[in-house]
Amino acid sequence: MIRISCHCKHVLEVPADQAGRTAQCPACGRLVDIPNMGDLDVIEKDGTYKLDTPPLAPNPTDFDTLSIVYYPGHKTKSGAEIDLRGTVPPPAEIPLANPNPDAPTPGSPKYDPTTGELIEPFSLGQTHLSDVHPATLPVATRLLSYNSQSNAMDGIPHGWSIFSALFLPHNMMVMFGIFLFHLFIILSSVVTYFLVMFIVAPLVALMAIMGHYAVVVEEIGPAERDDLPRPLGDCQFYDDFWSPFCHFAGSLILCYWPAGLIFFPNDAAALAGRPLPFPNPLIPLLVMMIVGSFFFPVTLLTLGCSGSLRNLRPDRVLGTIRSIGLTYIPLVLLWIFASTIYLTGQVGLIAIFGNATWLTAAAASTTTLAAAIYLMHAFCWLLGMEYRKHQPEFPWVLQRHLAKPTAVIRPMLHPKLQAAEQATQHRAAARAKLKVR
Repeated sequence: MIRISCHCKHVLEVPADQAGRTAQCPACGRLVDIPNMGDLDVIEKDGTYKLDTPPLAPNPTDFDTLSIVYYPGHKTKSGAEIDLRGTVPPPAEIPLANPNPDAPTPGSPKYDPTTGELIEPFSLGQTHLSDVHPATLPVATRLLSYNSQSNAMDGIPHGWSIFSALFLPHNMMVMFGIFLFHLFIILSSVVTYFLVMFIVAPLVALMAIMGHYAVVVEEIGPAERDDLPRPLGDCQFYDDFWSPFCHFAGSLILCYWPAGLIFFPNDAAALAGRPLPFPNPLIPLLVMMIVGSFFFPVTLLTLGCSGSLRNLRPDRVLGTIRSIGLTYIPLVLLWIFASTIYLTGQVGLIAIFGNATWLTAAAASTTTLAAAIYLMHAFCWLLGMEYRKHQPEFPWVLQRHLAKPTAVIRPMLHPKLQAAEQATQHRAAARAKLKVR
């Protein structure tokens, strides 16, 4: 048995197997270091060193077994302070005697069982709920909000905010890169007029531009990016060049090939000397162009984001338009406006400014081209955002959809089996009533 004294003069008696450990005083609640059996000869009854004995030097190889209690205020003959337990102030009033030494006093300090740190209590004060304004009460917020429909689009450019988000510096740099691609097409076309061998250069640049617009739809939609991707991405031939070009060019061909049927019969009839089947081709051509423009956004979205040509089936295309809703109409109008400006800037600009100076024509061409690039990126961004909002509702195959609860349909039983099941239920209800009584 080891007898050791605490700060409060309370004497603790612990078993010998507790030597070198820490015990809590039942009187004051403080932690007391229990000395080893070999250290009892140099320790007084009050737990301090004998004044004529120098303090023991700690063994660097065994710090866990050397744990001696020092009393504050005592010094050795050399005048060195020997209290190494820290500066924890003693309680103001400590009873000298406790009728129940095994139970700590109500005001005793508490320690963390893992770290051994002193836990300091604090007072909550006397606050009445009637004196507190409801607006000042802390309210717990949602920790996981990624699946919340109320704030699913918070902080993400969508709707009219897309037009202002395109003016951010990184998005402006992407659009400026596409503008340089257009300038390269013009310069390479001039070179091709003299050197036919360079005809591939403007075609490759045109394919890269068309593929870039398809990549914008894919990155904003399935990839859920919130800014424009850089042109040519990671410079991978299939993923960043050929596959997006096929999606965009395929959408143009599928939507506008009926318009070509108006010119071919007229040319064949003119060569054969027969009357033209379409004497005034402007009205049928305009109707075909409007119909193709109506289906172009959904066709581009299906080819670029669904991953399967099966989703181009007419009923699935119409179901996709129905899932998007009335928002599909502004998308069609934006596509018609952007494509018209493209045609005006690239085809009809020479005829419009044929009699103007080259400076006026260059300024008008640059302004028209910049506006067309801006509107095309806005169209592709809005189309990608419609995918993010309505994709679970699209009638596409080979896709992941949200599970919808379905009613459980019980199979119809034979009349005899159904009567037997009802009789069993009646007997069970009768037994339950008897047990209740």
